[in-house]
Amino acid sequence: MLSSNTRKIFYTAMVLMLSGCGPLTEIATMSDADLRGELAQCHAIPNPLNSKAVACQNFTRECEKRVKKEGKYRDC
Repeated sequence: MLSSNTRKIFYTAMVLMLSGCGPLTEIATMSDADLRGELAQCHAIPNPLNSKAVACQNFTRECEKRVKKEGKYRDC
């Protein structure tokens, strides 16, 4: 049997993991224009902070996913 603290940690970890899954994440629901705007901002930052660099990688990944899904050329 798991202790109370172990269960809390387990359930918290599961909720965090599952909340990032699926197509309804914030980036996935962005319009193409908003996504292009975010990517343009990312390209304009010469030395982004770590958190912004991760966000930019996520925007690029979403753009590439849309290109693959739709089969259209898009500059990511």
